[in-house]
Amino acid sequence: MERRRVEILAVTPDGKFLYVANEFDGTITTFSVDTTSGALTSGQIVLVGTAPSGMAITPDGGFLYVGLMSLLQTTVRAMWQVEGPELAPAGA
Repeated sequence: MERRRVEILAVTPDGKFLYVANEFDGTITTFSVDTTSGALTSGQIVLVGTAPSGMAITPDGGFLYVGLMSLLQTTVRAMWQVEGPELAPAGA
């Protein structure tokens, strides 16, 4: 059985997409949000690295920054381009 522990949530400024950092498996799970009912539809699971511990979305909703915890030090390791419910490595 996969172990997941939700560490932090981030929502796009328009409220249409939710990103969930899963600490134990080093992933982010993406969701589409029905802005009328609040219902979630799961999207992709993206491997980002060891222990994601923080996320921030740019004010325009275009990029997601992910902080990773390693040996008691948090660093911004990854920047992802937000493409609706999908994430793509920035610059890819």
